[in-house]
Amino acid sequence: PEFPNPCIPSVPQSLHSQSVLQSLHSQCPPIPAFPEFPIPAFPEFPNPCIPSIPNPCIPSVPNPCAPSVPNPCIPRVPNPCAPRASPSPCIPRVPNP
Repeated sequence: PEFPNPCIPSVPQSLHSQSVLQSLHSQCPPIPAFPEFPIPAFPEFPNPCIPSIPNPCIPSVPNPCAPSVPNPCIPRVPNPCAPRASPSPCIPRVPNP
């Protein structure tokens, strides 16, 4: 009683029923959740999934697997296993006796 509740107006004691108190309590402003300790969204650690900063998963340099650069798996030199213009030593050039 020495600290009257500012959310509950001074009503007669006979009106202090549960329903009246609940209706008066619903008019009270909501209590903020620890305003003295605001939880930031960690701006000092940028989220790599936000495209505002360069995403390391999005190639800003040419992708070595893309055909825009020569693929090291595609031979640019003659394939030693491919048949050449010179006759194969395994094919006889003279009749086999």
